[in-house]
Amino acid sequence: MSSTVLVVNDLKVWLNAGDAVIRAVDGVSMALHRGETFALVGESGCGKSMFALSLMRLLPDSAVVVGGSVNLNDENLLELPESRMRSVRGKRMGIIFQEPMTSLNPVLTIGNQIAEALAQHTNIPRDGLRNRVLELLDAVRMPDPKKRIDEYPFQLSGGMKQRAMIAMAISCEPDVLIADEPTTALDVTTQSQILSLLKELQTRLHMAIVLITHDLGVVSQVADTVGVMYAGEIVEMATRREFFTQPRHPYARKLFESLPNRKKRGQLLSVIKGNVPALSGIFLGCRFEKRCDHTFDPCTALRPSWSNISPEHKVRCHLYVDPKAVDVEKNKLNVVYAPSENHNVAPQNSNVILSGENIKIYFPIQRGLLKRVVGYIKAVDGVSINIHRGKTLALVGESGCGKTTVGKGVLKIIPQVQGKIVFDRLDISTLPERSLRPKRAGFQFIFQDPYASLNPKMRVFDIIEEGMVALHIGANKSQREKMIDELLDRVGLAPETKQR
Repeated sequence: MSSTVLVVNDLKVWLNAGDAVIRAVDGVSMALHRGETFALVGESGCGKSMFALSLMRLLPDSAVVVGGSVNLNDENLLELPESRMRSVRGKRMGIIFQEPMTSLNPVLTIGNQIAEALAQHTNIPRDGLRNRVLELLDAVRMPDPKKRIDEYPFQLSGGMKQRAMIAMAISCEPDVLIADEPTTALDVTTQSQILSLLKELQTRLHMAIVLITHDLGVVSQVADTVGVMYAGEIVEMATRREFFTQPRHPYARKLFESLPNRKKRGQLLSVIKGNVPALSGIFLGCRFEKRCDHTFDPCTALRPSWSNISPEHKVRCHLYVDPKAVDVEKNKLNVVYAPSENHNVAPQNSNVILSGENIKIYFPIQRGLLKRVVGYIKAVDGVSINIHRGKTLALVGESGCGKTTVGKGVLKIIPQVQGKIVFDRLDISTLPERSLRPKRAGFQFIFQDPYASLNPKMRVFDIIEEGMVALHIGANKSQREKMIDELLDRVGLAPETKQR
């Protein structure tokens, strides 16, 4: 293994939440070698993204580093003044943020945003910046770089925006690249391209990569070392081979059991009971104790220490401190990736709840001062679907194929829809908006990008209640609040989330 480039030792980051202290990162340690990919996995709310922001010192105002060190090439970044830290960000350490649409400046072209980093950290003359940006866009395989360099973020697809973010992050060839959920909202084809691109760039530039993700499929493709994070701390760390061959921590096993595959067709998916505990509490014992199937006396009162399974595999769990208390061998999980072809498919229900016949959605192309229509973009061109009650219809395809447009068209969210749409035996194709609105309680939309879909100025409670009021759900505010608490619990959120 090559030289160590990044060492994090007992990092603790706490957030001031008014009446409570949230221990978002609570004693995390790891080491990263040049050319290595370290993948940090776990559920939402476990502290992964806060850990990534801590490395770059991009924490919110309410966050404070209360202990530990982050050493980049033997220099503790936590001790640097902000003026020196600015020379580290973008040059020695780059980051690909979780959501490119909200991370890119909407009023600057892609070219200007990439050139900004180059102007800050390199001596490239101003007249040479454009050529360097074109080289970077070509390196990340951006289609038609000469055209895209002058376009704005809203003119690019999700995959293109992610490529622009990567170009910006690697522009100064950093020693460490942090990738926070870089492929979350991308289709599988684009996801594969982005992962291959990152691996190719890593090999060429010899970067070390910290990959933050919840997707075990992504981890299996690119990681060298895997860390499992739960409730602010790492509970298992292993090489990719050992982790995928034999995960040891009960939480890691639960993550694997939750993966869907064809062998589980016709069965309920396995879920981890309960939620990630609130990080505002003080943990005396194991943080996974309330959700674990193998709890015994030490778990409730004693924080587990590290147990070494092998030189490259360690786990924070009492099961391996006192193996006599629980028969560890019986609880091992053999991970099988080859899906079984012998599966039973439930009989198709003939009760169609929503159907679309010959749906066409054309967007006009306008030119000139008078906005003359010179052609049409045929986003959806003659699609017919039937969705049966109690069944799931999966619409798959690459970015730009029209999948989202079909969904919006079927629900009459966009006006340029031709064809026949029937919901619950009622033809809604020609219904005026006033007549259609009461029906909207029966068909709802989960948008692709929650960051751009939720109003940042409103609390969660107000956002949910707004739709309930519009559709006359709940007799009064008190009843709606009770319903919202139940809804949050059903999607795995604590009731206090409504005040955020």
